[in-house]
Amino acid sequence: MADLTNTEARVLDAVDDGWLLARLRELVAVPSVGGTAAESEAQHLVAGWLRDMGADTDVWAIDLTEAATAPDAPGQEAVREEAVGVVGTLGAGEPGLVLCGHSDVVPAGDPALWPGDPFAPGWRAGCFTGGAPAT
Repeated sequence: MADLTNTEARVLDAVDDGWLLARLRELVAVPSVGGTAAESEAQHLVAGWLRDMGADTDVWAIDLTEAATAPDAPGQEAVREEAVGVVGTLGAGEPGLVLCGHSDVVPAGDPALWPGDPFAPGWRAGCFTGGAPAT
């Protein structure tokens, strides 16, 4: 591993691996296939964690019509009845850390091609993933 700055080392030391792994297990277990209610369920789950950490948390319904008709809209890969945005803010000032992503996944496909339930979290080949073999 590359040499870490003092700040980088302090950040890594502050990470609670157990807490993080427990949250990751919860999130992987949500079958958040794009266009399903579970997609919003995953967003609300993350919002709850942000609140539990004391973050100022904003959760809002995304206007799907507006999003689909915006001039720079890339199109929709899944039909959605709802979509939820979530932002959590802790503290103020510099430095800042922004984590940005999405919570939907593509359909898992043929279950026979998975070593286990695609939404069963666990370790496989040294990586934490869904599709962990049943034990």
